[in-house]
Amino acid sequence: MNQFLNLKFKESMSYYHYFYIEKERVNVNEDSLWTGSDNPSGNYESMGSYQVLGNLYVNLPDHKTYTNYKRDLDIGDALSHVEYEANGVKYKREFFVTHASNVLVAHFSADRDKSYSGHLELEDLHNAFCCGQ
Repeated sequence: MNQFLNLKFKESMSYYHYFYIEKERVNVNEDSLWTGSDNPSGNYESMGSYQVLGNLYVNLPDHKTYTNYKRDLDIGDALSHVEYEANGVKYKREFFVTHASNVLVAHFSADRDKSYSGHLELEDLHNAFCCGQ
């Protein structure tokens, strides 16, 4: 599936939510990331190239085969939902943004405890080393 959703959660920040089941991708952008020196004037023509902040991947290798896929978007509440079944388990992912608090929240749930198994991957687009525990 090659579709995405773009939601802005801060005046200068937005995210792209790509709807991949086994490798969920969230691309985060911040509009002050440009190559070159400072540009307090905000004149885009004198700035360098735009830079993406990075990607967050949620890798779920056991979710390659799935059924009952459903997704929806509630623009009024800035919510997106993805639901599907894999390996006999019903999964749900919910993403929402709040401009007031300047946050993006992702909530992953399943109808069976301890059903999610995978790993998170952070990627900037300049091959910097990222790690987390």
